[in-house]
Amino acid sequence: MGAPWWWWALGALLAATLIGAVLAYVDAWTALAFSVAVVLGGAALLVGYTLKVQVDDEALTVGRNRLEGRYIADAEAFDGEAARRVTGPEADRTAFLQTRPYAGGIVRVTLDDPADPHGCWLISTRHPKELAEAVRTMCEEDGVVRRMMS
Repeated sequence: MGAPWWWWALGALLAATLIGAVLAYVDAWTALAFSVAVVLGGAALLVGYTLKVQVDDEALTVGRNRLEGRYIADAEAFDGEAARRVTGPEADRTAFLQTRPYAGGIVRVTLDDPADPHGCWLISTRHPKELAEAVRTMCEEDGVVRRMMS
């Protein structure tokens, strides 16, 4: 899940403003070098902010973090106001967060691992129902889910 197009547009406007300001005070070659650095740096930041979420036969992978199906108890989708509540006033202080402000949905994956200090994972997604269903399907195929929330 990458940054929305309007973040890229705002980044381009910011880069153009910085480049214009620098060009007013330094020679063209220095401004060109600065411009290339600003554009590449901004693009790297936006691409680096991308959150890759994947569900395969054995695990849920979010960014660099992997959660095996045998440690998952529940997967529940939240959208709109419910997503805001689950990450705000009703938030679990022990939750492992993988959230992005531009994604409207949240999936709460409740853990079944007493050794883990996190009670659940909160994952941003634009498609919370589909992700929760994919996690449930992965777990049910493995036969590891004891209970699932509808």
